[in-house]
Amino acid sequence: MKVVKYLISTSLLVVFIYFGYTNRNQILATSSKYLGQITQQITKQEIPCSQPITYKIGIFDQRFGISQKDFLFDIEKSASTWDSAWKMSSSTNPGSSSNSTNSTKKPLFEYSPTGDMVINLIYDYRQQATDKLTQLGITIENGRSSYDSLTSEYKTMVTQYNIDKASYETQVNYWNSRGGATPKVFAEITQQKNLLNAHADSINSIITTLNSIANSLNSSVQNYNSIGSSTGQEFNEGEYVQTATSTKIDIYQYSTHTALIRVLEHELGHALGMEHVSDPQAIMYRINQGKSDSLTKADIAELNKVCHSTQNLK
Repeated sequence: MKVVKYLISTSLLVVFIYFGYTNRNQILATSSKYLGQITQQITKQEIPCSQPITYKIGIFDQRFGISQKDFLFDIEKSASTWDSAWKMSSSTNPGSSSNSTNSTKKPLFEYSPTGDMVINLIYDYRQQATDKLTQLGITIENGRSSYDSLTSEYKTMVTQYNIDKASYETQVNYWNSRGGATPKVFAEITQQKNLLNAHADSINSIITTLNSIANSLNSSVQNYNSIGSSTGQEFNEGEYVQTATSTKIDIYQYSTHTALIRVLEHELGHALGMEHVSDPQAIMYRINQGKSDSLTKADIAELNKVCHSTQNLK
């Protein structure tokens, strides 16, 4: 029995060695690939801004109404905002008064079809709510004034919705008590029901946005419950996600082109290792409520804080 076990173990070992030898090039290539990815991640974390972060487009949903070419252009524009600020900064230390361009600095971001960081444009309930409000002529801005304005609009629409709903239910109960409506009346009631459902969808879009703004304001403002079957959910416009072997940026929502550029700039800033700043108009502020896609002094200070740590390691 021991001899049989020995022969089986020896045979398996020989097969394993033979397989490893005959496939050594493929095994080495695969190992080198993943080891390289992990090494790049560690290098970028320990020495920020020392090497360009390469990116590519992943998921792209056409329901946003822009072309993939335009989206890529917007990413490049957002990346160049940080590149320009970095090249204009001093090459000695963050406190230097020099603002001459340092042409020897590598770009912070570079597009590549095989880039390490994937940027996704994902259409779901977040952008759907934004599009619905746009159709209603409502402009979304992440701030207390926008919250108060939407709250007023919400209350007006809910009041009208309740009036219309009561009228609809009265007619339904009336005709049910008479054994049913005529075809003409039935068609009219059905149309009224459809309009009521559309009204509810509009209200729920406002609720989704109201709860999102309330969440971003991190305040005790009221959260609202949705009407009907739709769900008023909280959302972020985008997020940067990093794991041991991959990085990605997911863009979920924007109301204007400037808002898209700002959210791209914001998430690219996180990709560089930047944290939120206290200036409400800054790109790296925790709420996307600024009017401009230009960097503020607070943004540049945070960029220098992160990127100049490269030089401090030398």
